[in-house]
Amino acid sequence: MMATSAFAQLDHSALKAELYAFNDQFNAYAAAHDIEGIVGLYGETSLWIAPDARPAPGQVLARNTVGFLVANEGSLVHTVDTLILSQDGSQAAVTTPPLIVRACLL
Repeated sequence: MMATSAFAQLDHSALKAELYAFNDQFNAYAAAHDIEGIVGLYGETSLWIAPDARPAPGQVLARNTVGFLVANEGSLVHTVDTLILSQDGSQAAVTTPPLIVRACLL
């Protein structure tokens, strides 16, 4: 009889595909300047975590950030270099280049 570890790595391919699809949807909404689309990606208790800033309510910050970019004809792109999942699939982390945010104020 072969023993199996409780900590054996699970197949996370479906979960990874879902997280990459979420990222793609975020970028599609951002490219279309769809404020409500991006806000709709965040639940009422989610957090928006920007570089060098404290976490803040996701829907509020998403609306403010994307609204600012749209008003100033800016763009927002989020990329993921590496997606890392915990063994049980309950946590995810990404390595990413700096968030690319462009806003033009004329």
